[in-house]
Amino acid sequence: SKCPAHNAAMLIAASGSAFLIYRSVKRLLKNQRNAGNFSPSLALESGVEKKLLRRLEIATKLALSAGEAIKEALNSDMSIENKGAVDLVTATDKANEKLIFDGLKLNFPEDKLIGEESSALSGKIDELTSQFTWIVDPIDGTTNFIHGFPMTCVSIGLTFKKRPILGVIYNPISDEMYQCIEGHGSWLNGNRIKASNQRNLKDSIIIVEYGYVREDESVNKMMNCAKAVLKSCRGTRQTGSGVTDLCLVASGKVDGVYTGIAGEGWKPWDYAAGTLLATEAGAVIQTLAGEPFDLFGPTMMCCSTEELSRQLRSVILSAAK
Repeated sequence: SKCPAHNAAMLIAASGSAFLIYRSVKRLLKNQRNAGNFSPSLALESGVEKKLLRRLEIATKLALSAGEAIKEALNSDMSIENKGAVDLVTATDKANEKLIFDGLKLNFPEDKLIGEESSALSGKIDELTSQFTWIVDPIDGTTNFIHGFPMTCVSIGLTFKKRPILGVIYNPISDEMYQCIEGHGSWLNGNRIKASNQRNLKDSIIIVEYGYVREDESVNKMMNCAKAVLKSCRGTRQTGSGVTDLCLVASGKVDGVYTGIAGEGWKPWDYAAGTLLATEAGAVIQTLAGEPFDLFGPTMMCCSTEELSRQLRSVILSAAK
């Protein structure tokens, strides 16, 4: 059978009414914290699968709650642990993942769950199946969060038959709520967003991230590529949050981002919601080799257009030799 998103009729043109869930939930959380009475004032769009909208509602509510926890933690002493030499985890990461998992289990007990912190604890990442599977990053940009740098967010993605079909991303510092359902576009605080139409690398802003690898050979490789990209484009940026990077491409604020040139590639929870948001906004996502993107793969390039993707890939692969 087809994915439920494929069976859904198109939303009423450009109205964004189905995505006013964000505003409904935010009002509810402000006025009434009792999740048992959760009932946003939303008339379901004709033809849209109720089970997807219900999942969007719950994911939005949970992202907002996790965002509140992030804001509260910013004003208190943090409990910090090391997952690696420069990879950190806080008590808020763990608490947020539990909050989100508990909410998803309560509402969708048959769905599978994959989370960054539970995967780190078990030492493995579960494989995707054909079931509905939630992939959660309770705080993307943990290092930013610890330092009070405002590029941090909660990411909740849903896959079906091994591909992303729904995403919710919330930055509580900037109060930006991104939402997407496969086939129905990408939205920021209830407004439709689109990737830029940039086709020329020389006029582009490209995000360059460095991950957690620190070995000399890998660092040199990343720096050589970053140098080549910088000399070829209008400017480069780094946010320290891969999910945020994909949101910026999806909303047309930057034109591209890449990762994985030297083993610094991201994980499924960095991609699950953000890659769908970007592609629903019109962006192109492939591997660095130009092959179809894989959530569990080691490399990724996301650009606003196919033409830009080809130019950026050429520069990166030439510098990486």
